[in-house]
Amino acid sequence: MEHGDDDSAGGVVPISVAQMVLAIAALALDGSISAWLRLGMHWQLAVAAARVVLQLTALGWALSPIFLRDSPPLTAAYLTLALFLAAAESVSRSRQVYRSMFAHALVALAAPCVLLLLYACFVVVRPRPWWTARTAVPVMGMLLGNACSAVALALDSLLDSLKNKSDRVEALVALGATRWEASREALRAAVRASMTPTINQMNVAGIVAIPGLMTGQILGGGDPAMAARYQIVLLALLAVATGSAGAIAAHLAVAATLDGQHRLRKDRLRDRAEGKGALNWIWGELVTVGLGTRGAALGLWQRLRLAFGRQGKARRAGRARGEAADAADLGREPLLEVGSPRGEGTPRRRQD
Repeated sequence: MEHGDDDSAGGVVPISVAQMVLAIAALALDGSISAWLRLGMHWQLAVAAARVVLQLTALGWALSPIFLRDSPPLTAAYLTLALFLAAAESVSRSRQVYRSMFAHALVALAAPCVLLLLYACFVVVRPRPWWTARTAVPVMGMLLGNACSAVALALDSLLDSLKNKSDRVEALVALGATRWEASREALRAAVRASMTPTINQMNVAGIVAIPGLMTGQILGGGDPAMAARYQIVLLALLAVATGSAGAIAAHLAVAATLDGQHRLRKDRLRDRAEGKGALNWIWGELVTVGLGTRGAALGLWQRLRLAFGRQGKARRAGRARGEAADAADLGREPLLEVGSPRGEGTPRRRQD
């Protein structure tokens, strides 16, 4: 396939929609394997392919105006949204959940990723200006993506260990251990699980596989030596982000599941409902809020109908006619029972 001078000048080979469809069509091989072995995964594969096309296409459309305007508020808004979605995704992968889990995941992701982004912009890369979206958005995206997986692995490992090995934790507490001493083994296993994927990635980088950032820069026409430097910087930042995010999430989870009296609170843990993923979590939260709002709106509507509707008017008219009839029978104004609240009561005859 031949390209003009404009295409080769920047070193970027353009990909048309038809070429992208041809690449996606290769997934039919995986679908055939699933059907042949009766794995039942061909539908999941189709959904995953559709999601990756829609999500990445939407991301490309969303990033284009952000890069063109290069506005700090717009960039900060996008990074904040990405942070919340990453926290929701990390929480949704755990088999056990507790009440403040989302807030803890948000803190565990925000603290290291924001600090490392500032460190990269002010100390390491030092772009001009430092808040440029072309540096902040990709770096923060990679940090959040890897830290999200680290938090998910740490929480899943820790909570599963506390549930399945609760007897050991309770025995250590009974022998006088603090909650940190009793959960030390589970805590160490959780942090180790969060750090292992990044360490493995660093071990094989440049030997078995070319990392993603380096591949992108080379395909974009960049110098391979400079691309290697960028990849080294990124892997170092990713290692710090995953280790610190996993450690923060694990410590916060221990503080939430073992109280100040060093007791393991099994009542604070519950099994996750069916359905995983950030989109499923967000949809569930929206449904919960929607049902609550709907119930409140229906209750308000019923009260308004009783107060101002036809039934309310008829009820007030009947009450007025009854009071008028009682007053006519007594021949005087109706008196109220003593002690009736707010002047409301039943009429009675005056005793002479």
